[in-house]
Amino acid sequence: SNSVFVIYNARTGKQVARYSKRGIKPEPFCKIAAAAGKWFYEAMIAPEAMGSVGKSFMDELRRIGYWNVYQRQVEFVATDVYTAKLGVTNSDGGQDMLTKLVNAIENEEITVYDEVIYSELSEYQVDPTGRVYHPGAKVKNSITGDIGKNHGDAAIAAACGLIGMRQLNLSSEPNAEVIPDEIPEDCPA
Repeated sequence: SNSVFVIYNARTGKQVARYSKRGIKPEPFCKIAAAAGKWFYEAMIAPEAMGSVGKSFMDELRRIGYWNVYQRQVEFVATDVYTAKLGVTNSDGGQDMLTKLVNAIENEEITVYDEVIYSELSEYQVDPTGRVYHPGAKVKNSITGDIGKNHGDAAIAAACGLIGMRQLNLSSEPNAEVIPDEIPEDCPA
């Protein structure tokens, strides 16, 4: 599958970048994500916290000392108190987070410019039990034997970015023009 991150301007809600790489290990991917985070004003990183890959990614974030990482809210508690657990959970196959993404796009809370994200969103299906799934996750490649080469990775990354951006709660008005989309000369890479 692809390792993907999506970057939004948290003040305007506009997507400004997407990075995608097939077959990259979590540690080098984390270093690229952290460099991008530093480049974009110490951006919050909101990784998907699923399985050994998510754990390896978050372990590498801790090891390199990247500090601005999404923290999950305590479940079923309507407060601003956050747990020490890092990363976005996805225990329902993406149904909740993808619904939030689609609603945010439809309500113009965010602006997504990326065809890949829209394409992946359109590929999701609902099984007979009502669960959402991406058919690419169930496909076995007859040549390589790999299962699920593409299973909505960009759409999930876009949803993780949205969830992280909402935690920042910087935008009082959808798509408000607050800061220019310029890269400062002294911005670290």
